[in-house]
Amino acid sequence: MRKFGHILTKKEKHTIRVASSRKAAITRYGPDALKKTPKKTKDYDAKEKNHFRKFVVRSFKKAGTTCLSLESPKFLFASALPDMKHTVFENNIDQYNEMKAHIPSNVEHLEFSDIKDAPELYPEVRYDCAFLDYCKTFHTEVADLYKLQPFLAGCKKLAFTFAVRESKWKWRANKNGDFKMELVAKLMSIFKGYEFEYGISYKDTATMVGVILTKPNKRREVTEGHSITVKIREGTYKTYKAMSEKNGTTLSYEIRNKLEVS
Repeated sequence: MRKFGHILTKKEKHTIRVASSRKAAITRYGPDALKKTPKKTKDYDAKEKNHFRKFVVRSFKKAGTTCLSLESPKFLFASALPDMKHTVFENNIDQYNEMKAHIPSNVEHLEFSDIKDAPELYPEVRYDCAFLDYCKTFHTEVADLYKLQPFLAGCKKLAFTFAVRESKWKWRANKNGDFKMELVAKLMSIFKGYEFEYGISYKDTATMVGVILTKPNKRREVTEGHSITVKIREGTYKTYKAMSEKNGTTLSYEIRNKLEVS
């Protein structure tokens, strides 16, 4: 009769498999293979992120005095607009506690809640602009955007960031084309009455897309036979020209951000 030795339990089998995997990892990658790497944290003070935030700040400077936003733990956006009063939403408890410890003086309200709750918490407030700095995809937030649309209808400027996931945003030349163009179209279909002002894709911890929408200025009609001439000094022209080349924009964009059209 064949004799059997000790029958391994599930726990013993698991221990043997783990030990075998550890040994294989050390053999293949060396003794440092099992060292834990520190978990990466999202860096809001990043070059590409800062580039888009700079455009939002410049766009919002003349938009009014009140702003609704999702913010970084260091309040990088609110600090860049010190003359504007901010209402900030944060639904991550750790980041909320970190932010609560050092609230800038121009942040009037810091709410531990999802930004979709803003209409219920501040039903009478009408904000001049809003920066919805989402870290998730457009598809994840689209329901909340529809909910926020009536509440934000009075804003002069709206800015958004969304993460890109390849499974959700694909090149569909026979349908909607580039995902960035599709995103702008979807945003403008929700927030009707706005024009596209600026957009860019950049690499953060994930691939991101940033978009700025603006309410068109009401310009005085110019009748036939009349013209308007704006004189700009040569030095000022060169300054704006250099800025447009540096920022990858147009001369008219740089001038429009300096002049108020009545």
